[in-house]
Amino acid sequence: MRKVIAFLPVLCFAFFSGCAIFEPQNTAQALDMSQPKAYILSEIRGVEPKESAIEVPTISKIWLRLKDTANTVKSGSLLILKNQQGKQVACRVEFCRGAVCIVPEKSLEPSTTYFVTIGHLTYDDGFELRGVKTWSFTTAAKDS
Repeated sequence: MRKVIAFLPVLCFAFFSGCAIFEPQNTAQALDMSQPKAYILSEIRGVEPKESAIEVPTISKIWLRLKDTANTVKSGSLLILKNQQGKQVACRVEFCRGAVCIVPEKSLEPSTTYFVTIGHLTYDDGFELRGVKTWSFTTAAKDS
């Protein structure tokens, strides 16, 4: 009974302040240091080509630029370039300071809409950018 009375002020504070009470089983669970820190997609500075861009050259590189330019992105588990028919385009991925670059293995088709999906990036220091960024662009027509 004494434990319930001693715990009552904490329960009242939690109820009136809208806080949830969490009692971890051990310190590791409370701190959860085993999980890497996470960035959110608001950390994206920009993409190239721009979203919904038209008349993009067929020999373009595709960039995702991040606000964090101090660290190098070392990996990504979701890096896809598809054409408007849904066919994946063969490409090489380059990771660098504050950016990811997708380089198509050959020129893109003219007058074609492409869809880019990049997500689940990890920096060399263990920080993660969780979430997915998807955008599209359309290449220019052939020169006449």
